[in-house]
Amino acid sequence: DALTAPACYLVRNALTLLSDLGNAGNLPGILPLLRHPEPRVRRTAIRALWKLGGPVAEPHLQAQMKDTDAETMQEILFALGQLRSEAGLPQVVELAQDKRVLERIRVQALDTLGHIASPKCLSVLQDCLRRKGFFGGGEPQPIRLAAAKALAALGTPDALAALRKAVEAEPKGEEREAMRRVLDRPVQP
Repeated sequence: DALTAPACYLVRNALTLLSDLGNAGNLPGILPLLRHPEPRVRRTAIRALWKLGGPVAEPHLQAQMKDTDAETMQEILFALGQLRSEAGLPQVVELAQDKRVLERIRVQALDTLGHIASPKCLSVLQDCLRRKGFFGGGEPQPIRLAAAKALAALGTPDALAALRKAVEAEPKGEEREAMRRVLDRPVQP
């Protein structure tokens, strides 16, 4: 009953409680809340959905990516990363590459690619690591650093070689040191 309460805080509290209980049988009651008018309820519903549904949640999360606000998108990207959603790769890659998307969303998308850790993302991560040239065309520092972290998380010999090559080609300075720290940091499982 609390999922249909008029007070948003009651709905959010009920969603949190349901996700903590861990009963996947509650998924049908959560799905309609993905379209709730209150963004905080939608974000809490997304969190409950992926915690309870696991891989079953992926198509529902992907469907929400088409038309949502930035904060909810960040929650969806986090969820897809936690689920290591290979099925979500095309949409996440599209966000990571789209220079019209808010920078924080692109950074979150790159972080998600690092969590998914699919070798299919290698070329995308390399493209996002590209430095701005004299005539433009490259990526800003936050995007490049997020791509470096995702390459390190990928951890394949090719990914680490690409990161090493980018560090060596980088002019001395703050960005080079930040990428070197990423390269030297032990990869967390």
